[in-house]
Amino acid sequence: MYLVSEEMKRLANYSEMMVSALKDSISGVGGSYARQQYDNAYQTVKELQECISIYITKLFSSGMLTEQQSEQTAGFLFVTNNIDRIADRCADIAAASDDMQLHGKELSDKAVAELRQCIEIAQNLFTESMDSVINGDSAEAEIVIKNRGKMRKAQKKNTKAHLNCVEKKICDPALTQAYSSILYNLDRVADNCVSIAEETMDGVVFVKLEEEQMEEMKLELEAAV
Repeated sequence: MYLVSEEMKRLANYSEMMVSALKDSISGVGGSYARQQYDNAYQTVKELQECISIYITKLFSSGMLTEQQSEQTAGFLFVTNNIDRIADRCADIAAASDDMQLHGKELSDKAVAELRQCIEIAQNLFTESMDSVINGDSAEAEIVIKNRGKMRKAQKKNTKAHLNCVEKKICDPALTQAYSSILYNLDRVADNCVSIAEETMDGVVFVKLEEEQMEEMKLELEAAV
């Protein structure tokens, strides 16, 4: 399970990079090269997620896992799926940004700043949720669950601010759908982070190499007795 844990860290790193890159995506920074790098990261996430899922499924079907290992492995699959969904949410946000730019529409500086704030909240929640499951830190998982409300508050506050800007003709009303879509997807990212943290609360934790080596030694000793 150590190798699965390491691959899941790689998966999380690519998804976290996508979350961070949203700050530039919503303001059109970087151009086609940045978009290509983003697409490459997304494709890597999809490929890694598929490989991890197939491997975990094979572990289950082998019938070699103990009950505890089965529970951990099921938790790993759940975490993997949530990381994958975070990447999907990021792709949806990038697509909404691309659509705005394709039609020659731009968010106001104020709207971009509001969205960047929400992206930072999502990024922090993702980092904290992954740290919690990597280290088996229930206290940090509780922080993620507690801080989830920050995104909901920011979403409501920024939606109201955007509508006020539309009323004052500061923002184009045609951007409302895209703006709302971006906020909605960031809110769902927060939900995915909470789901990861809840797995930590249920005892799911990434396997460290020394732990797996000790388990193998224990099994060898038991077999020799």
